[in-house]
Amino acid sequence: MTYAFSHTPGEPISHRGDDPAEWLKPMCESWASQWRRVYGSKDDGWPAISLLGRQTEPEENLGQCTALKQGFQEVFTGEALIICRCLVGAPWPVREIIAAHYLVQRTKYPVRAERLGIQLRQYWIRLREGHHDLAGAFRVLRETTPES
Repeated sequence: MTYAFSHTPGEPISHRGDDPAEWLKPMCESWASQWRRVYGSKDDGWPAISLLGRQTEPEENLGQCTALKQGFQEVFTGEALIICRCLVGAPWPVREIIAAHYLVQRTKYPVRAERLGIQLRQYWIRLREGHHDLAGAFRVLRETTPES
């Protein structure tokens, strides 16, 4: 199985610089975009399946059953799938900060930090640590994934 990584296989994980946020940011943004598409909107014609999605478009979802009626062949693809797999085994604080940073839109960073119950400085520290944890999970996933 071959995956579309955003870097050349065989190169060191930090080939784009020592800061994992540099090369993880576009991957996380792709993951967040696909997550919002599936769980929060109807951009591709599928019904909103989360409470968030039903709240954002209530007039179209009145009386809609909460059960999902369609089956998804593959929810996440490409680099978003890699991030999704890295987040599955990540500790809660990592998933929380990555979700707060990439999924929450149109909210200023101090508000995000306040909602997480931390100070803004702690928000940025946790985000940096979250990126490093994701980079480690990415390295492990890449080393254990067959190339065929």
